[in-house]
Amino acid sequence: MRIRAWRRGTRELDLIFGNLIDRMLDQMTDVQMSQIEALLEEQDLEVYDWIIGRVPVPPEHDHEMMAELQDFARLSAKLQTGQ
Repeated sequence: MRIRAWRRGTRELDLIFGNLIDRMLDQMTDVQMSQIEALLEEQDLEVYDWIIGRVPVPPEHDHEMMAELQDFARLSAKLQTGQ
C-alpha cells in the first residue's frame, strides 16, 4: 500500500496519500485500509477534487480516511503559505 500511495500518478496526490500512509499505516484498522484501497482505485483528478473540496465527496467515499486526507491537505497548504 505504501508504494501505491507514493506512486499515484500526480505529485500532489503522491504527497498527500504517501505522507498520510507513512504516518498512519501501522495503526490503521481493516476498515480504514479498505477505505484507502477504494480511493486508490479512483481517478487521480476526481480524488484530488474531492480532497481539496472543489467538488463534493461522493457518499461512498465520505468516510474517516477521506476526512484524514482533507485535513492533511489543508494543513499542508497552511504550512506552505505560512498561515
